[in-house]
Amino acid sequence: MLSPTTWTEIAPDDCEDLLRSCAHGRFLYTDRALPAIQPTRFQLEGSRLLFLAPPRLKIAQGHVFSFHVEADDAVWTVTAHGPVALQRPGPPQPRGRAGCRDTESFAVDPNEPLVLEIKLIVGHRIQRQAGSA
Repeated sequence: MLSPTTWTEIAPDDCEDLLRSCAHGRFLYTDRALPAIQPTRFQLEGSRLLFLAPPRLKIAQGHVFSFHVEADDAVWTVTAHGPVALQRPGPPQPRGRAGCRDTESFAVDPNEPLVLEIKLIVGHRIQRQAGSA
């Protein structure tokens, strides 16, 4: 049986500190219209989260993605949301189709350096309610 829990919101500055305390996280995206989660190492530079692209990833300019971390003992969780772009300089180059519009997705090579510009960061502390097993 699931134990009742209490979710307490974490302030954005504290969320950033918790994000910095982690070496690994999970990149959340869609793959062929299905939700996908890929574990990865990452680095936080200001409001930019840097990581390497998982296999079969397609991105489009302006689409929002998520990045998630949590404590090993699952007492807190933090999720950052924002647009993802190629980390290399210059605008992204569509692959495979000439004249691809900015809103259309394009394939990204595995291990291509990506950057998620954090626009929203949310976190919660998770506690079992008193008297729970």
